[in-house]
Amino acid sequence: MYPVDLLPSPLHMLNDALWILQSLQASRRASPEVQPVPADFDVNLQTNTGFFPPQPLPKLQKPFDIWEDALSQAQNVLKLGEDLVGDHSREQTEGDLWRERIRSLPTLTTETLLQDPQLLCRAHKVLAFLVHFYVHSIPPDTIEGSILVPHSLVAPLMTVSHVLRIAPVLTFADTVLWNWELVDPKLPVTIENMRFGQDLFSGTEDERNFYFGSARTEIIGVQLLQIFNDYHNLPNVTDLTSIGKINRLLARLTAVIQEIDASVQSVRQIVDPHVFYWEVRPWYNGSRSGPSAPAVDIRRRR
Repeated sequence: MYPVDLLPSPLHMLNDALWILQSLQASRRASPEVQPVPADFDVNLQTNTGFFPPQPLPKLQKPFDIWEDALSQAQNVLKLGEDLVGDHSREQTEGDLWRERIRSLPTLTTETLLQDPQLLCRAHKVLAFLVHFYVHSIPPDTIEGSILVPHSLVAPLMTVSHVLRIAPVLTFADTVLWNWELVDPKLPVTIENMRFGQDLFSGTEDERNFYFGSARTEIIGVQLLQIFNDYHNLPNVTDLTSIGKINRLLARLTAVIQEIDASVQSVRQIVDPHVFYWEVRPWYNGSRSGPSAPAVDIRRRR
């Protein structure tokens, strides 16, 4: 199975988009209140970046740089725990030492991050990567009972996640929206000038390309937001002029969905499904199911 096979079909996407427009039209007819505009959401339509930040997220500075350093080390020394069953003593020792350093880290308070949304996003990304590195680098034959994630990661991640109102685990935003840098900082933010996979689990180009393919589709999808915005800006939806504009918006909508379909299908050309399934996907996993599978405990305790 290819990664793209898990995504909805273009027909379903078109039906969903049409349903959204019809819902918007029904709500406008039924409700005279002021409708929301893009400024009410964390989205940038003017620069065509959508839900991407307008610039790469800055790295965390002292005292939070200990998280950044731990993430850099993880990418150099850690392997998937399930690949360390057997004679992998050197890699297993390096992983043990890294996890021991994580357990010895101080638990930092995050008050100084709360006033800067970019730093909050960066903190979530780094901490989420660290949690997944920590859990999935443990060889399964060494696990007894639950995997207890260290308080030094859990406490700040829970706080940051609560403020951002997102889950305290790895998300699409962490791996794609907040995981890029500019190829040339002097040039504007475009898909051609963005290098994705600033941080990787597997270190493979397939993982980087998977993030790139997701990002390219996301950038194309910004046009959908613009279409919805243009619809919201119509003075009404019942006169002939507005009906004509709505027809043109639907034509644009169809073209964009076809472009999204082409982008999704093109991932097959740049991501090896075998590499993705065996070397990338396992890092994303949550707790396994079943009575014999170890649980992951991320409660706030020391």
